[in-house]
Amino acid sequence: MRVLFVTSEMSDFVQTGGLAAVAAALPRALNSMADVRVIIPGYPEVLRKLQPLETVVTCEASAALPACTVLRSVTRDGLRIYVVQCAELYERRGGIYGDGNGRDWQQCDSPCGDVLVDVCCGEDKVVYAVARGGTLVIGRGESWMVRPTDLQVELSSLCWFRGRLYASSTRDVFVMESNGQFVPIVIGPDFPETCGELSTNGTVLVSAGARDVFAYDGTNWSRID
Repeated sequence: MRVLFVTSEMSDFVQTGGLAAVAAALPRALNSMADVRVIIPGYPEVLRKLQPLETVVTCEASAALPACTVLRSVTRDGLRIYVVQCAELYERRGGIYGDGNGRDWQQCDSPCGDVLVDVCCGEDKVVYAVARGGTLVIGRGESWMVRPTDLQVELSSLCWFRGRLYASSTRDVFVMESNGQFVPIVIGPDFPETCGELSTNGTVLVSAGARDVFAYDGTNWSRID
């Protein structure tokens, strides 16, 4: 049996809570019964404490994911560790869950009683969040407004791309017009049966559904096989 633990923290290297302790203890408890390995982000503390490291593979940038290198090492007690080294994502000041300036994130109470399913920070310095029940939350800091999307479907994903806010349900992709209303996008004759998670690397916008993946370059939509 082969077991891979994917964790954001591990008490051998970085710890903010109980997850790190479990991520360190459970793989070791199973290590004698299975082929157990752990993969963790390449935070500066991990790269400094886990030595020596050897390169396994280098991955090119894809969609919204920057290029990265996968490294590996073995702890003194024989636990095999993989490290995803990506300076753009992980080599920053402050805590592992802080922002790019080393500041910890502060909790903001939701201005609505519905469950928030996705959040997006726009280039207009406004934060957008979508909630169950067809609710859109807009604002930043201590100033927030709540309004309905006026759509017959629930939105599940938000993404800012080339100066506009895009949203998706499981069947459609929408874009917010200047009046603040979402309108469906006509992708073309090869319309996806399923839409879903939206992401971007700044160059293309990708919609990843259960059975369809489409990319938008700002002009045309195309299917990714």
